[in-house]
Amino acid sequence: MGFYIEARNKKNEVFAKKSFQVWNPNVEHLYVPLGLANPYGEDFSGRGEEITVSYQTLQQAYKEVEGPTFYSEAKRELLHPAVLIFSGLHPMQLDADREKEMLLRFLSCCIETAEKEGIITLYLG
Repeated sequence: MGFYIEARNKKNEVFAKKSFQVWNPNVEHLYVPLGLANPYGEDFSGRGEEITVSYQTLQQAYKEVEGPTFYSEAKRELLHPAVLIFSGLHPMQLDADREKEMLLRFLSCCIETAEKEGIITLYLG
């Protein structure tokens, strides 16, 4: 259970990956700037879909991710009871600064490739 994102170039080669535990609310900081519904608390994992994202959209998403403070713990009240049961043995604490840094790094890789190719594909698993 969780959110796994692969970035692929025009040759369908994976060049960057990012994942979030199912209970990590920071997943919204990727989905929402890309114009997608926030899956947190609604899904146990990504939708298994692929989306095409332009260089301009990625640049805007990066700017939007830079601003907000990231979450340092789960929003338990939004999680499905099954997620709470299976995740209950693990602490649901996060290093918010590291979460933000890792997402910005992922987006930087996406921007670099999209600048060369115009677009990238994100697999949302």
